[in-house]
Amino acid sequence: MPTKASTPKETAKPEAPVPEKEVAVSSTVIHPAKVNIDHTATFGCSTNIAHPVRYIWMKNGVPVGGSHNEPSYSTPPIQPSHLAAADKYSITVIGRDGTTETSAQVTLVMV
Repeated sequence: MPTKASTPKETAKPEAPVPEKEVAVSSTVIHPAKVNIDHTATFGCSTNIAHPVRYIWMKNGVPVGGSHNEPSYSTPPIQPSHLAAADKYSITVIGRDGTTETSAQVTLVMV
């Protein structure tokens, strides 16, 4: 009598680990400016927001006129009164999809 070939039992395959979901993190950062009296200070910005973007530079929370939608901004020549006032600069970046981020405020540092 022919014997029935045994079929191997199927063993459950271990499930592959599910990778953690990648989370896109956007950050807008101002690079602080150091300045000498009677010189301009230049701030730069880097962001992970999808381009094209719109840049709005602010001084003490108010948009700076003439900042021209650029990722950098140069102040007029700095006087001691500016440093004494502890003016704070920030930038708001608006992405093409409407994503909006505002940087932390930074204060000028005299060198």
